[in-house]
Amino acid sequence: TLMDSRALKKAALERPRKPPNQPAAASPAPPGQTAVEISGWGVPEQQLLDLAKRRALAVKEVLVKHYRVAPERLFICLPEVDRKHTAQPRVELTL
Repeated sequence: TLMDSRALKKAALERPRKPPNQPAAASPAPPGQTAVEISGWGVPEQQLLDLAKRRALAVKEVLVKHYRVAPERLFICLPEVDRKHTAQPRVELTL
């Protein structure tokens, strides 16, 4: 249904927001971590991997609760960080 697809899209596109008309501040990576440059601001790679895991779990939860997919049929693989400047938040599903 339309509500279910909206919930799925919201879960997949979850990302931190900044106030309008305010440039994003660069945050240096903690010692020993690398940062990935995304849209003009540095984000520690571990933070991106954690976000990817949470996003995948949110999508799985929607599929199980709203679409009645058996949870044992869904597998969450290791997340990858897309380092392209044009990268967009996404969850890839393979059938």
